Amino acid sequence: MIKLKIALLFCTIILLAGCATEANYQRKLASSIGMSEQQLIKEFGEPIAIRHFELGAKKMALASYSKKNDVYLEESQPSYVTNIDGENIYTKKIKKVEFSCSTTFTIENDKVIQFKYHGNNCVSYSFF
Repeated sequence: MIKLKIALLFCTIILLAGCATEANYQRKLASSIGMSEQQLIKEFGEPIAIRHFELGAKKMALASYSKKNDVYLEESQPSYVTNIDGENIYTKKIKKVEFSCSTTFTIENDKVIQFKYHGNNCVSYSFF
């Protein structure tokens, strides 16, 4: 019974991970066009930085978001990391891979007018 639950959980995780795409991220960002600054913060959370300024008669703002995850992948020899387990010594080469995404929204007169993003992990989930 426990093995069945673990298998179902694993399958669910695989299915959900397959739904994370850049196209879904673009759709999510596109839905922000026309939102107020408060709505944007409610939808996307607090930005890491927000800069308000005036451009002529226009009140402008740039709201920036960023996410970063480091993943360590095990590779074949030669080694960088050594573990000792009793009498056994295990040596592995570890490779660090950085996944990141930075997104900036341009706000004019309290309405989101555009967005820009870059990175190798700009994805969002879409649930049917």
